[in-house]
Amino acid sequence: MKKLNPNHFKRAVSPLKTAKFWAIVLVPVIVILAIALPIILTWGSNTQYNMYLYVNETDSYTFRGNPDWKNRTEITAANIGATHKGKPVTTIGYNAFRDFKRVTKIELPGTIINIEDGAFQGCTALTEINLPDTITTIQQSAFRDCTSLKEIIWPPNLTYISAYMFANCTGLETIYLTSASMVQCSPTSFENIRETIQRIWISENNLFQHYWTFEHWTWANGSNRDLFLVGSP
Repeated sequence: MKKLNPNHFKRAVSPLKTAKFWAIVLVPVIVILAIALPIILTWGSNTQYNMYLYVNETDSYTFRGNPDWKNRTEITAANIGATHKGKPVTTIGYNAFRDFKRVTKIELPGTIINIEDGAFQGCTALTEINLPDTITTIQQSAFRDCTSLKEIIWPPNLTYISAYMFANCTGLETIYLTSASMVQCSPTSFENIRETIQRIWISENNLFQHYWTFEHWTWANGSNRDLFLVGSP
């Protein structure tokens, strides 16, 4: 009877345990990852932030902001731009400058019509901002928590102060309403600042007596009528 050769029963060696596998398969994979990984990690930082959003209904652009500007102390109208790709920039977008804690001055281009929710919320160092006469809408919380803001000159075509517009603006002292600003406001427009605001200037125009309901304003620092002064700041 022929004897069986023991070598016939040896277990096959997995290719994963061979040096040849590591050399042929794994080494190229490591090389590819070494090249690709830095590209993947820097892809986001190398991609330019899209600062503008085209709005088909108005054939204009919304300025969405730029996160790279957070350390700036001043933002000019030229930075924002009055036009983009030949179309006007008419809107400061939702949270566009929110929590830009170093900016002290913002200049808006004269093409701006709308300012969306929270556009300047949390700009705690902001002391100066222009509101062009072209503005017709400022949505809620636009200046919320802007604790360094002292004065606002209200656009003449803007007739409503939205909810939480100046909430927690504890440095706000003066609001100047121009002759055309027949303004109404939300009960929360001045939340948490009624003890700090000193005066609201109203330019000389009899129209205001029909649009302001003074008995609805309850302030901690004097009677309602003492707060509203006629003239210029």
